[in-house]
Amino acid sequence: MKTILFMIFLLTPSLAFSAINFTNGKWETTFDCTEQTQGSFSCDGLSNYGAWTCSDGGGGHGDIITSAANNPNGSGGLGFRHFQGDGINNLGGGISAAFSTPQSELWVRATIRYGAGFSWSGAPYYDKLFYAYSDASSSSSNAAIWGIQPAGPGKWGIVRQGPSGTPFTGTVGWNDTYPNGDSDGSWFTMEVHIKLDTVIGGVSKNNGIVAMWIDGAPVGYDDSYSWTAGDSSITGWPKILIGSNQKTVNSGSCIGVDFDDVVIYNTTPPNTDSAGHPFIGPLANSGVMIPPTTGVTTPPTGISTSSTLLLAESFEDNSWTSRGWYDGTNSTGTAAGGYSGNALRWQWTTSATQPTGFSTLRHNLSSAATEFQIEYYVKYESGWQGSGRAYHPHLMHILSTADTAYQGLSRANSNLYFESLTSTSAPYTIHTQFAHQDYVRTSTSYGTPPQNLVNTTETRSANQCNTPYGMTNATLGTCYSDGSGWYSANVWTSDTVNIPTDTWTKITTYVKKNTFANGVGNFDGVIRVWVGDKLAIESTTVLYATNAYSDTAWNKLVLAPYIGDGSPTNQTMWLDELSVRAINPGAPTPPTGLRLIQ
Repeated sequence: MKTILFMIFLLTPSLAFSAINFTNGKWETTFDCTEQTQGSFSCDGLSNYGAWTCSDGGGGHGDIITSAANNPNGSGGLGFRHFQGDGINNLGGGISAAFSTPQSELWVRATIRYGAGFSWSGAPYYDKLFYAYSDASSSSSNAAIWGIQPAGPGKWGIVRQGPSGTPFTGTVGWNDTYPNGDSDGSWFTMEVHIKLDTVIGGVSKNNGIVAMWIDGAPVGYDDSYSWTAGDSSITGWPKILIGSNQKTVNSGSCIGVDFDDVVIYNTTPPNTDSAGHPFIGPLANSGVMIPPTTGVTTPPTGISTSSTLLLAESFEDNSWTSRGWYDGTNSTGTAAGGYSGNALRWQWTTSATQPTGFSTLRHNLSSAATEFQIEYYVKYESGWQGSGRAYHPHLMHILSTADTAYQGLSRANSNLYFESLTSTSAPYTIHTQFAHQDYVRTSTSYGTPPQNLVNTTETRSANQCNTPYGMTNATLGTCYSDGSGWYSANVWTSDTVNIPTDTWTKITTYVKKNTFANGVGNFDGVIRVWVGDKLAIESTTVLYATNAYSDTAWNKLVLAPYIGDGSPTNQTMWLDELSVRAINPGAPTPPTGLRLIQ
């Protein structure tokens, strides 16, 4: 009974925790805060987990953050030490990395060292170095543990807890890391990738991912894994415990298992392994971590040799009809002073919703595309304040083949927004912004207001009303009724890369529609936006369309500058040298994984 109660306590999450914050899809720690003891952990968003201690006859050993646990080949001067002693579940309390929302896909990497002399009674049975808790109500549905796992004694691996858990066993294990049987006190790197499977109607699509790397080498990969076993209540992992329970330790005393250089991604990391699978990777030879942020020093201009031009506009005059534009062809605004020759100048007066003399202009692309690049140059004059709100102005759109020639822009099947957002108070800073809206596809068949239908149906909006924005790594989501239907949108905004005023700045956006498999739309669409040569926005987990709308592409560009509440001041912006190019099949996609310049 005592053992059972102890296990219940061990596997019960702490009620109080702080949350770690992802920046550009990444969080990391080298524990380089201060020397700390169990019960008072506060480091890079990490917090205490359990209060139990390791006993070896010489007293209780609680876990610590200490210089003695630092990996000298990594960064910082401290590390985290998790004590483990002889027997079963004789250990320190661990440390918790909690997320603000459950995560459906994670890459986790750490450097690890078992203290010299760490030993097992026979073959290791299990050692849960990391423990990812699911958001299901039952603890037996916790979705991931990894370290040494019992399905392959002594092998590094991962397993879903619970009666339906399927073990994932790597190809290497303890004796590959420590050939002498007992630890020699050396460091190694462990990385895992876990991605939740899709559940529809209580049935798993078996499209989850589990992968592991030891010292940068792949030791197993499975992209047909079921984390949920059909349990639709599991939508992600809200926390990870670093340092959990173990069995068959036989070292003679409590010995520390050290963790350092921990990196967690909730978006695709920039590096790839020898099999081409994305991963964070081991420490670089110099001792500096492989640059794991998204970032590109140059925009993908070289891609044009493997692309097809769909539209080019240099705004030399107002003869719109002659160049294939339609709708508001009485618009004016072209003027001298462009990036090259003339340009389109949009001038708002105070309280105006549209620029003087300009109304909506539309142009069909020469063909539809599911993967494309749009480039243009903008210049915001001094005094630019945008809308004065945390939304608007709308600037440009690309609509889908499912949308009519004169589709209402706020009530579309698939509308991509290319725009900017300005801070609401001085000093005004301008950031690029991208959004996707699919009003027509919002489903209320399962209730009003619209419900999260990710695990229910593919006939739904790919955005906030039916698909939570966090699943696509968006900045925010919008869902509201306009009286006739439900506006559903996800928005990606950069808050780190500014667009300067009084200078021409190139904006490059790359869009790739998500794929489809087994009757389900995959969360693998791409959005990348560069401001000049700086990557400002990136997500590789976008859902642009569910399987019900898999046959649509994008084929119409719309210029529709609009400030819904009226311009807060007289202000001017410019647009020039606009082009849209379809990326040809098999063409190289824009580069990723280089250094982000800020």
